[in-house]
Amino acid sequence: RRQQSACIGGPPNACLDQLQNWFTIVAESLQQARQQLKKLEELEQKYTYEHDPITKNKQVLWDRTFTLFQQLIQSSFVVERQPCMPTHPQRPLVLKTGVQFTVKLRLLVKLQELNYNLTVKVLFDKDVNERNTVKGFRKFNILGTHKKVMNMEESTNGSLAAEFRHLQLKEQKNAGTRTNEGPLIVTEELHSFSFETQLCQPGLVIDLETTSLPVVVISNVSQLPSGWASILWYNMLVAEPRNLSFFLNPPCAQWAQLS
Repeated sequence: RRQQSACIGGPPNACLDQLQNWFTIVAESLQQARQQLKKLEELEQKYTYEHDPITKNKQVLWDRTFTLFQQLIQSSFVVERQPCMPTHPQRPLVLKTGVQFTVKLRLLVKLQELNYNLTVKVLFDKDVNERNTVKGFRKFNILGTHKKVMNMEESTNGSLAAEFRHLQLKEQKNAGTRTNEGPLIVTEELHSFSFETQLCQPGLVIDLETTSLPVVVISNVSQLPSGWASILWYNMLVAEPRNLSFFLNPPCAQWAQLS
């Protein structure tokens, strides 16, 4: 929610550094718990007895620790800087076809053992129902390098990060089909980027995925003010990160929200 506010002129600090400290402390504790469970397993092989509580509860403890660690790592994969055209830094989330834009990912858990090759892949409108349910909903291809390895060099504090600097969108044109026929005008049609990677360690595989805030895709710079108005309206009224059908039935806004 803080990032939504920052995108439309609110305080720019989304407190990711503080979140990273908290995430890292919890991750270290869970890693220590896993190490202790391994030691208990070694002791169990040497010394055990009937109705040993370690033997009885070991698998439950392992599963619980793994689930907590998995959920923590998955939640730590975030979009640090939302999609934005460098030519219009004050208008993030409005992208023009054929114009390069940037977006930055970050892992909020800072552990030495996690510095593996995490290759991030960018996808556009993945699993978006509106592609098939909204008449005239436009489809786009991503141009440029859409895979990148996370590294510490692209971060200011030593965390793993990946910044895509040369991405572009190109609309898929279907012969004989008018893509502007539908309930939504171009600047009210919301889209989304998805980012995927996988953490692989001995005995540990975790799939990571996060999404951007909704973006508006324009084809002419004259549409920029209207597209920016849609971004303002959405992020003022909606706390959901991916309600792409918002403008099909937009709610009324109270004066207090607008003022």
